Amino acid sequence: MPKSLVRAVALLAGLSLLATPNLAWSAPAPKGPTAAEAAALARESVRSPMAADSIYFVMTDRYANGDTSNDRGGLTGDLSLTGYDPTSDSYSHGGDLKGLTGGCTTGEGVARIKKMGFTTIWVTPPFKQEWVQGDSAAYHGYWINDFLTIDPHWGTNADFKALVDCAHSQGIKVVLDIVLNHTGDVIKYNGSGKAAIPAGRQNAKNPAWLNKLTNYHNRGDVQDWNDKFWAQNGDFFGLDDIKTENQEVIDGFAAVYSQWVNDYGVDGFRVDTAKHVDDAFLGKWWPKVVSATKAKNPNVFAFGEVFDSSQDVLSAFVRQRGLPSVLDFGFQTDGVLYAGGDGDAGNLLYVLKQDDKYTTATKNAYNLVTFLGNHDMGRVAYLLLKSGAKTDTLLASTLFAHDMMFLTRGTPAVYYGDEVGMIGFGGDKAARQDMFSTQNVEWQREARVTGGAIGTKSALTDMTNPILVRIQKLNELRAKYPALASGAQIVRGANGPILVSSRIDAADKREYLVGLNNANTSKTLSVKTSSPLTQFTSVWGDAAPVTSDANGVVTVTVGPQGAAVLRADAQLPQPAAAVKPVLKVAIDKDTRLMNLTATLATADPATVSFAVKIGTAKTWTYIGSDDAASYALFWEYAKQKKGTSIQFVAISKTTSGLIATSDVKVVKVP
Repeated sequence: MPKSLVRAVALLAGLSLLATPNLAWSAPAPKGPTAAEAAALARESVRSPMAADSIYFVMTDRYANGDTSNDRGGLTGDLSLTGYDPTSDSYSHGGDLKGLTGGCTTGEGVARIKKMGFTTIWVTPPFKQEWVQGDSAAYHGYWINDFLTIDPHWGTNADFKALVDCAHSQGIKVVLDIVLNHTGDVIKYNGSGKAAIPAGRQNAKNPAWLNKLTNYHNRGDVQDWNDKFWAQNGDFFGLDDIKTENQEVIDGFAAVYSQWVNDYGVDGFRVDTAKHVDDAFLGKWWPKVVSATKAKNPNVFAFGEVFDSSQDVLSAFVRQRGLPSVLDFGFQTDGVLYAGGDGDAGNLLYVLKQDDKYTTATKNAYNLVTFLGNHDMGRVAYLLLKSGAKTDTLLASTLFAHDMMFLTRGTPAVYYGDEVGMIGFGGDKAARQDMFSTQNVEWQREARVTGGAIGTKSALTDMTNPILVRIQKLNELRAKYPALASGAQIVRGANGPILVSSRIDAADKREYLVGLNNANTSKTLSVKTSSPLTQFTSVWGDAAPVTSDANGVVTVTVGPQGAAVLRADAQLPQPAAAVKPVLKVAIDKDTRLMNLTATLATADPATVSFAVKIGTAKTWTYIGSDDAASYALFWEYAKQKKGTSIQFVAISKTTSGLIATSDVKVVKVP
């Protein structure tokens, strides 16, 4: 069965679930919120502190060498000791924090990143490493032994502070890549499998609590990656697996990473291997970090790496496991299939239709971090070729992929080197090329999306590359029209290769139309908007102005492998009356979710908020808002006792600020 058809079948199955009859039980009609309570419950859909940002993800060792004196980290000997061999893809190449900083306002570091329009830099872990393990060095940063000290190969703690201060002076945030699941490989196992710390290495790690054997699982390597027990308790390819259920570990890591916010100014974290820590850890650790950093940075943010494309798995880490956000592997998988041509707009539609699974009182899908390629999976151009793109049209596919990502909900993250057309031959080591002049002969010969091999030239000077220029212009577009970065996204329709969405500017009360088309020819789609008798003028692409009819229907044409953005010339019509939501509730016993859906008899892009009363509770509790039809929320009932009475209500708020409340729906926990 074609992948797009599989997605469509799955989507229809999900929609049929939401349409099941309400499981109400017989009881007197309960009272809904008072007018004052409804006004307090009718809240805006939340956005994270980074929802409108764009991220440049840098592997420090491979970006720029600002200080050749630290290439060997102060160590002497051959590469087995220093870990330095710029000719090998397995060892350190000399990139460092000074190189990434550059002259701050000049040069090829922060100044270059700012020129491309990025507002956040995400750096690989810079902490002191177990530098050489087996036949590879820790150039990537994920084999940490000292979580409080910058590794000498990359500089000093002062160098890191200088990078953050420089970035902040240029209006750029810094996201620190962190590890909570494991350390470098220090613990060894004897013939009977008993764990021990080798002589002379009893104090190899920092902070001191990391030197206690009791803070590790000590079970040896993961035996079965499909077994949750092993995935959470086994050593990650030899790396010492930390016992994240221990309170000392929870408190210790909260103190460690709070320090990097309070003392160095870090704005957020990308949490590595989040899938492999204890179920309860993130929900205990993150609130401690937020509390400890509130005075210095009340907007500290985090997103986790949960290496899984299932929206059910990803959203569970947001709803259940305590993460503010995750990397959107679902978007990456289906988005790249769509951009590469191995599937139609149904691939992207499948992802977007599941966004409501992320909604809670404080989180939603707008806060997801989207990406096309990375240091583990491979670069976007390589992945596009695997997804149907052709070599002779790879540039067009790459440009379209970035259009799609930057113009769709979420915070886009670009992997360094993708902006200059690096391709590579796979993931991991094969996707970690040097930006500065490389001594790796194979990389010198690798083809680029936009032309021949790089040779020994530095890619940092390539500021006219068409991919880089496209990213730069997309960043400018999102900055000029904030609705395209974080405005409400309403999918208006999809047919074959074309998908059209609205983005709503809540402040300006104006609608934008975003059209995407992965076909090799222009495609047209008629959709209903919230702006009747309104002309839409192009602000991206070469689409001619179009005018909607009295019902708001407009016909959008999108060029081949392209995107079109049209802005309404007039503001949205403002409703004169409130619109009462019609609320339905369905129970999914498999996922232990109560699926709430609300419908509104209006074309106005209103917001619907949901609230709950549990058992004999006297007051309503807010549980989340949705600013895009179809309005939905998935509420966890796993912790509720069987037979408990649950009351739900939906409160709508029009763009003119008028509020209405649904009838109360009552269900019992099965």
